[in-house]
Amino acid sequence: MLFYDQPITAPEDDRLARRAYSDVLADVIRDSGTQTPLNIGVFGDWGSGKSSILQCAKHTVDHSADPKPITIWFSAWLFSSHREGIWRSLILLVVAALAEQCGAAEPGDSATDLKDAYNNIVESLYRSLTLTAHGDYQVNWSGGIPLMADFALRAVSGGVFDMTDKKGEKTGMFSRFAQVLTGDDAREAISLIERETHETFVGEVRSVEQFRDAIEKVLRLSGISDGDGGRRLAIFVDDLDRCQPEDAINTLEAIKLFLDLPGVVFVFGMDEKLVSRGLLKKYGEAATNEENYGSYLDKIIHLQIELPLLSQSQVLTFLEDETLLKEPCVKMVSDLVSTAVPNNPRSLKKSINTYLIERRLKKSFLDEFRVAFKISEEDSNRYLCKSVLIRLCFPKFFDHISNDNWRDLFEVEKHAKGEPLASHLNMFGDDKNLIKMTSLAPYFDSIPKEMLKAFFSGEIDFVNP
Repeated sequence: MLFYDQPITAPEDDRLARRAYSDVLADVIRDSGTQTPLNIGVFGDWGSGKSSILQCAKHTVDHSADPKPITIWFSAWLFSSHREGIWRSLILLVVAALAEQCGAAEPGDSATDLKDAYNNIVESLYRSLTLTAHGDYQVNWSGGIPLMADFALRAVSGGVFDMTDKKGEKTGMFSRFAQVLTGDDAREAISLIERETHETFVGEVRSVEQFRDAIEKVLRLSGISDGDGGRRLAIFVDDLDRCQPEDAINTLEAIKLFLDLPGVVFVFGMDEKLVSRGLLKKYGEAATNEENYGSYLDKIIHLQIELPLLSQSQVLTFLEDETLLKEPCVKMVSDLVSTAVPNNPRSLKKSINTYLIERRLKKSFLDEFRVAFKISEEDSNRYLCKSVLIRLCFPKFFDHISNDNWRDLFEVEKHAKGEPLASHLNMFGDDKNLIKMTSLAPYFDSIPKEMLKAFFSGEIDFVNP
């Protein structure tokens, strides 16, 4: 049996005591007292289970009583190379979901109004750029949005033109002009930029507001609204942290600009470090200082939920789950795994799967090893598991001992049992997980050095004792 490293999709499949998070998310979305628009960030490291929590929350919402929220699942990474771009693909997906509401509407005036409003949105998404006699711009939705949205977001999100660096000095566009020009020239240049920026901004934002109004009308006609009696539109955005950081930032900003509307709830699953990297790449170092970063994140994410690392007891509970009883060889090494493996579900599954595969590949060797050295099946499995965990979880130590420094493995084991450690091994002695794992029996210093290659490198050249 190998572990399927995919997100769970139903709360009853939870084996890591994470259901409380998905239940809370579902409750917030369904609660008519929750004010919208609302953007929720579920933050956690790689492999921490964000996707599972989002999937389980969506499952719970989908099985709610009427008025049941409309839910949309958007895997951002799947659209990272799409010609439409991530955020524009998201808007198209939302529009498609609203189109389904048009098809499901009962015949009548309200259904006609809904379909007309939907058609207006579709037309606006692909409208060409035109200039009216009054000089007002219409949005070029096939190519104009990226430039327009970038400009509008820089002004709306605040601080991009007037960000401050770590010393508190202005680093925005106006400030840079002031550094190049001085006196009256500087004042005239900045005044010109401000005036032209303002005039362009007014035209562009007017078109943004037209699009927002069209979306809001469809939401309203679909019964989606804030407050009692209204339905919710819940959009789950996953895998943003697998996209290019700048693309993720553009997606967050586009959502804030176009879809920050009553009745709409966004739930993002992502690594918070992604936001910092994206800001650095798009806006420069000034955007990532503590003040600007906190202000930026507060504008985008209204509610932040942090996923903690798994506790050792959660890992042990997972390893002792009934599905694992079919693999007693896993139960034999559960204490080793829970001690060494990083506390996130993906690393846990990867480590167990690797151990199970290695056990199959080296079955003949392990059988012969047990007979020749009169070692129990449990101990032979533990030797194998320790070698796998050292390779996966402590790669620097693995590289060191594999360079024919096997004696240092014995030295670390002795240190784990209380003996002093040689100074050249201090960098490994500081790793508490490594020391704790190597303190657990059996110990490699009790078998010939020649046997270590079979466990660590796969070079099986059996030598009788």
